[in-house]
Amino acid sequence: EVLADALHLRGGIANLSLRNNRHLGKRGLALLCQAPVMDKLDFGICDLDTDETIAVAHAVARRPWVLGELVLAGNYRMDTDGLLALVSTQTCRKLRALDVSFCDVGDHRATAVLTALRQLSTQ
Repeated sequence: EVLADALHLRGGIANLSLRNNRHLGKRGLALLCQAPVMDKLDFGICDLDTDETIAVAHAVARRPWVLGELVLAGNYRMDTDGLLALVSTQTCRKLRALDVSFCDVGDHRATAVLTALRQLSTQ
């Protein structure tokens, strides 16, 4: 909460990396997603689970401005529901790039994500 508040007071920052911080929690993640980070927000290798991933997706969707890139690489505990929340219409409208490398997506999750993305392209 302190970091998010400091970023608001400072007027924002281009990039924020919180890579390998395993205890951010849903509330902390949501607050940081709302902070004025413009280009890149990195939660790589933070051991996010599905609920935390969904919290990130919902918080990104509520941002008043677009985020250049959201990095969630190495968070292999998110499941299909977490990935689908990340590619929802509301979330994608607030992202230019999404990195879910090393998240154990696999064929079954990739199929679900590609189907969701196809539906986005028809809206």
